[in-house]
Amino acid sequence: MTRPKMPDMDIDLAHDDRARADPDWRRRVRIVLIRPEHAGNIGAAARAMKNMGFADLRLVAPACGHLTHDALTMAYGARDVLERARVHATLADATAEARWVVGFARPRIGRPVDGRLPDTGPGLGLRARTDDIALLFGSEISGLSNDDLAVCHQIIAIPTHASQPSLNLSQAVLLACYELVRVPAPDAAPPRALATAAEFDGLHAHLADALGAIGFLHPPHDRHLLRDLRGMINRAELDAREVRILRGILSQARWARERARGEASSEPAREPEQG
Repeated sequence: MTRPKMPDMDIDLAHDDRARADPDWRRRVRIVLIRPEHAGNIGAAARAMKNMGFADLRLVAPACGHLTHDALTMAYGARDVLERARVHATLADATAEARWVVGFARPRIGRPVDGRLPDTGPGLGLRARTDDIALLFGSEISGLSNDDLAVCHQIIAIPTHASQPSLNLSQAVLLACYELVRVPAPDAAPPRALATAAEFDGLHAHLADALGAIGFLHPPHDRHLLRDLRGMINRAELDAREVRILRGILSQARWARERARGEASSEPAREPEQG
């Protein structure tokens, strides 16, 4: 049996090429609308983005077109943002390059928010200066699902009055973008580069496979367990090297288990002892 290749532990991932905050940081901020229902809201969100200088719009499984008359009318002055928008079948595709994924949602049972936008905005704005980030907004009807929230490193609530708690999609986008741009540029060196969402997806798939192989997962609760584990790992804020180390451990454990099984099956049967 071939021993799995261990990850390279000596690669230095320090981000020397970004010793200071990127002055053109807006180009690395992705606004991700998940399952939007109304073309006009997509257009209005594009306009809100351009108001604050952002241009990278991602649409995940939209229920409507984004270049319709309604969308173009509501995107007054931001047609270019709509025309460059990318449509993705899955959230994983839309966030693959992001190193910090943020979901905007109201508090719910099982996954509380990490803070309100006025409180978390300054920290998020500083992170946006140094890392690729993705801001997630759910559909007008149901917001972000539990599966959407599971991929987030951070969940933020936008405070509203109890008499009208829901925001229009474009309003939420505008408020989030405004919080990013109003933060002064940092002078200090940025934090280490985190692993990308695609690298985290690979780790979570690898973990699910390994746990299944050792019999740790049991339907119907396995999906909820994996979602909880994903949240735990996301909160650890791992970099790419740390992700490779964990995947190396999972590969080694899987190899050792298969080797032990192979050796057990190849042992000759013992003669029964005579009484």
